[in-house]
Amino acid sequence: MISKLPLSLSILLMFCGMLANSNTALAQQTFTQTYSSGDIGGPANYTTATPTTCPGVLTFNNIPLGMRVDSVQVSYNFFTSMAGFGNPSMQRSYLRCPTTGVHETQLTAPTGAGVGTTNSYARTVSIANGVVTGPLTLELHCGSADPLSFSNCGSSSNAVLNNSWSVTVFASSGIPSFVPTNGLTAYYPFNGSPNDATTGNNHLTPFGGVSL
Repeated sequence: MISKLPLSLSILLMFCGMLANSNTALAQQTFTQTYSSGDIGGPANYTTATPTTCPGVLTFNNIPLGMRVDSVQVSYNFFTSMAGFGNPSMQRSYLRCPTTGVHETQLTAPTGAGVGTTNSYARTVSIANGVVTGPLTLELHCGSADPLSFSNCGSSSNAVLNNSWSVTVFASSGIPSFVPTNGLTAYYPFNGSPNDATTGNNHLTPFGGVSL
Protein backbone atom coordinates (compact mmCIF):
# COMPACT_ATOMS: atom_id res chain seq x y z
CA MET A 1 0.00 0.00 0.00
CA ILE A 2 1.15 3.53 -0.74
CA SER A 3 0.76 4.54 2.92
CA LYS A 4 3.61 2.15 3.87
CA LEU A 5 6.03 3.49 1.26
CA PRO A 6 8.56 6.27 1.93
CA LEU A 7 7.00 9.71 1.65
CA SER A 8 9.00 10.69 -1.45
CA LEU A 9 7.95 7.50 -3.29
CA SER A 10 4.34 7.92 -2.21
CA ILE A 11 4.25 11.43 -3.62
CA LEU A 12 5.96 10.27 -6.81
CA LEU A 13 3.28 7.61 -7.30
CA MET A 14 0.59 10.18 -6.55
CA PHE A 15 2.17 12.49 -9.12
CA CYS A 16 2.14 9.75 -11.77
CA GLY A 17 -1.40 8.78 -10.95
CA MET A 18 -2.70 12.31 -11.36
CA LEU A 19 -1.78 12.53 -15.04
CA ALA A 20 -5.00 12.82 -17.01
CA ASN A 21 -6.42 14.37 -20.15
CA SER A 22 -6.33 17.93 -18.89
CA ASN A 23 -4.41 21.09 -19.72
CA THR A 24 -4.66 22.90 -16.40
CA ALA A 25 -0.90 23.51 -16.11
CA LEU A 26 0.43 26.45 -18.09
CA ALA A 27 3.95 27.88 -18.12
CA GLN A 28 2.65 31.42 -17.62
CA GLN A 29 -0.74 33.06 -17.30
CA THR A 30 -1.91 36.66 -17.36
CA PHE A 31 -4.54 38.28 -15.16
CA THR A 32 -5.88 41.70 -16.14
CA GLN A 33 -8.10 44.28 -14.46
CA THR A 34 -9.09 47.87 -15.26
CA TYR A 35 -9.95 50.37 -12.54
CA SER A 36 -13.50 51.72 -12.93
CA SER A 37 -14.37 53.38 -9.60
CA GLY A 38 -13.84 56.98 -10.75
CA ASP A 39 -11.00 59.39 -11.39
CA ILE A 40 -8.00 59.03 -9.07
CA GLY A 41 -7.05 62.41 -7.62
CA GLY A 42 -4.40 63.42 -5.14
CA PRO A 43 -2.78 66.26 -3.21
CA ALA A 44 -0.79 69.28 -4.32
CA ASN A 45 2.89 69.64 -3.40
CA TYR A 46 3.29 65.91 -3.92
CA THR A 47 7.04 65.44 -4.22
CA THR A 48 7.93 62.13 -2.53
CA ALA A 49 6.82 58.55 -3.10
CA THR A 50 4.56 58.29 -0.06
CA PRO A 51 0.96 57.03 0.19
CA THR A 52 -1.88 59.48 -0.35
CA THR A 53 -5.23 59.13 1.40
CA CYS A 54 -7.12 58.41 -1.82
CA PRO A 55 -5.34 55.90 -4.04
CA GLY A 56 -6.92 53.78 -6.71
CA VAL A 57 -7.04 50.17 -5.55
CA LEU A 58 -7.22 46.95 -7.59
CA THR A 59 -7.37 43.52 -5.95
CA PHE A 60 -6.85 40.23 -7.77
CA ASN A 61 -8.71 37.32 -6.17
CA ASN A 62 -8.42 34.95 -9.13
CA ILE A 63 -4.69 34.12 -9.17
CA PRO A 64 -4.29 30.49 -8.04
CA LEU A 65 -2.44 30.02 -4.77
CA GLY A 66 1.11 28.84 -5.19
CA MET A 67 1.68 30.58 -8.51
CA ARG A 68 4.58 33.01 -8.70
CA VAL A 69 4.13 36.59 -9.89
CA ASP A 70 6.90 37.32 -12.41
CA SER A 71 6.05 40.92 -13.27
CA VAL A 72 3.23 43.45 -13.48
CA GLN A 73 2.49 45.75 -16.41
CA VAL A 74 0.54 48.95 -15.80
CA SER A 75 -0.77 51.74 -17.99
CA TYR A 76 -2.93 54.80 -17.31
CA ASN A 77 -3.88 58.26 -18.59
CA PHE A 78 -3.21 61.26 -16.34
CA PHE A 79 -5.21 64.47 -17.03
CA THR A 80 -4.43 68.00 -15.85
CA SER A 81 -6.78 70.88 -16.58
CA MET A 82 -5.12 74.08 -17.81
CA ALA A 83 -7.76 76.11 -15.96
CA GLY A 84 -6.43 77.73 -12.79
CA PHE A 85 -2.88 77.61 -14.17
CA GLY A 86 -2.72 73.82 -14.08
CA ASN A 87 0.63 72.39 -15.14
CA PRO A 88 0.66 68.91 -16.73
CA SER A 89 4.44 68.67 -16.33
CA MET A 90 3.87 68.53 -12.56
CA GLN A 91 1.95 65.25 -12.70
CA ARG A 92 3.34 62.73 -10.22
CA SER A 93 2.36 59.12 -9.51
CA TYR A 94 3.67 55.89 -8.06
CA LEU A 95 2.60 52.29 -7.45
CA ARG A 96 2.43 50.41 -4.18
CA CYS A 97 1.69 46.75 -3.37
CA PRO A 98 0.29 46.38 0.18
CA THR A 99 0.37 42.60 -0.23
CA THR A 100 4.16 42.45 -0.48
CA GLY A 101 4.87 45.72 1.33
CA VAL A 102 6.95 46.88 -1.65
CA HIS A 103 6.49 50.11 -3.61
CA GLU A 104 8.20 52.20 -6.26
CA THR A 105 10.89 54.31 -4.66
CA GLN A 106 10.46 57.34 -6.91
CA LEU A 107 7.52 59.28 -8.27
CA THR A 108 6.88 58.98 -12.00
CA ALA A 109 6.75 62.23 -13.96
CA PRO A 110 5.93 62.93 -17.63
CA THR A 111 8.90 62.96 -19.97
CA GLY A 112 9.67 64.41 -23.37
CA ALA A 113 8.83 67.65 -25.13
CA GLY A 114 5.30 66.54 -25.91
CA VAL A 115 3.90 66.97 -22.41
CA GLY A 116 0.21 67.87 -22.80
CA THR A 117 -2.94 68.06 -20.74
CA THR A 118 -3.32 64.27 -20.88
CA ASN A 119 -0.23 62.11 -20.60
CA SER A 120 -0.12 58.34 -21.05
CA TYR A 121 2.07 56.19 -18.81
CA ALA A 122 3.11 52.56 -19.16
CA ARG A 123 5.74 50.50 -17.36
CA THR A 124 6.60 47.09 -15.97
CA VAL A 125 7.23 46.76 -12.23
CA SER A 126 8.44 44.03 -9.87
CA ILE A 127 6.80 45.25 -6.66
CA ALA A 128 4.34 42.33 -6.56
CA ASN A 129 6.80 39.57 -7.45
CA GLY A 130 6.70 36.39 -5.38
CA VAL A 131 4.53 33.40 -4.51
CA VAL A 132 0.79 34.07 -4.37
CA THR A 133 -0.62 33.18 -0.94
CA GLY A 134 -3.92 35.09 -1.15
CA PRO A 135 -5.51 38.16 -2.77
CA LEU A 136 -3.03 40.44 -4.53
CA THR A 137 -3.64 44.20 -4.11
CA LEU A 138 -2.05 47.11 -5.96
CA GLU A 139 -2.51 50.83 -5.37
CA LEU A 140 -1.97 53.82 -7.67
CA HIS A 141 -1.18 57.09 -5.88
CA CYS A 142 -1.04 60.42 -7.71
CA GLY A 143 -0.94 64.18 -7.22
CA SER A 144 0.75 67.37 -8.40
CA ALA A 145 4.25 68.53 -7.50
CA ASP A 146 3.04 72.13 -7.82
CA PRO A 147 2.42 73.57 -4.32
CA LEU A 148 -0.07 76.06 -5.81
CA SER A 149 -2.06 73.42 -7.68
CA PHE A 150 -5.78 72.97 -7.04
CA SER A 151 -5.17 69.21 -7.05
CA ASN A 152 -6.86 67.27 -4.26
CA CYS A 153 -8.45 63.88 -3.63
CA GLY A 154 -11.93 64.97 -4.73
CA SER A 155 -10.88 66.98 -7.77
CA SER A 156 -10.82 65.85 -11.38
CA SER A 157 -8.62 68.78 -12.46
CA ASN A 158 -5.47 66.72 -11.86
CA ALA A 159 -6.28 63.02 -11.88
CA VAL A 160 -5.79 59.62 -13.48
CA LEU A 161 -8.84 59.17 -15.68
CA ASN A 162 -11.46 56.58 -14.81
CA ASN A 163 -11.27 53.35 -16.84
CA SER A 164 -7.71 54.15 -17.97
CA TRP A 165 -5.65 52.41 -15.27
CA SER A 166 -5.06 48.85 -16.48
CA VAL A 167 -3.00 46.21 -14.67
CA THR A 168 -1.80 42.91 -16.10
CA VAL A 169 -0.17 40.40 -13.76
CA PHE A 170 2.15 37.80 -15.30
CA ALA A 171 2.30 34.68 -13.13
CA SER A 172 3.98 31.33 -13.71
CA SER A 173 3.32 27.93 -12.24
CA GLY A 174 6.94 27.31 -11.30
CA ILE A 175 7.00 24.09 -13.32
CA PRO A 176 10.45 23.36 -14.84
CA SER A 177 10.65 23.12 -18.61
CA PHE A 178 11.67 19.44 -18.46
CA VAL A 179 8.31 18.46 -16.92
CA PRO A 180 5.72 17.65 -19.62
CA THR A 181 2.62 19.77 -19.04
CA ASN A 182 0.26 18.10 -21.49
CA GLY A 183 -2.25 16.38 -19.22
CA LEU A 184 -0.46 17.41 -16.00
CA THR A 185 -2.93 18.10 -13.19
CA ALA A 186 -0.53 18.34 -10.24
CA TYR A 187 3.12 19.15 -9.62
CA TYR A 188 4.91 19.46 -6.28
CA PRO A 189 8.31 21.21 -6.65
CA PHE A 190 9.63 20.21 -3.18
CA ASN A 191 10.40 23.85 -2.35
CA GLY A 192 9.03 23.72 1.19
CA SER A 193 5.43 24.32 0.12
CA PRO A 194 2.77 21.58 -0.06
CA ASN A 195 0.91 23.54 -2.74
CA ASP A 196 0.28 22.16 -6.20
CA ALA A 197 2.22 24.34 -8.68
CA THR A 198 -0.33 23.84 -11.45
CA THR A 199 -3.63 25.69 -11.70
CA GLY A 200 -5.46 22.56 -10.55
CA ASN A 201 -5.01 23.55 -6.87
CA ASN A 202 -4.52 19.92 -5.78
CA HIS A 203 -2.69 21.01 -2.65
CA LEU A 204 -1.33 18.53 -0.10
CA THR A 205 -1.88 18.64 3.67
CA PRO A 206 1.29 17.65 5.56
CA PHE A 207 0.92 15.52 8.71
CA GLY A 208 3.30 14.70 11.50
CA GLY A 209 5.64 17.61 10.92
CA VAL A 210 6.55 16.49 7.43
CA SER A 211 8.19 19.20 5.31
CA LEU A 212 8.24 19.04 1.52
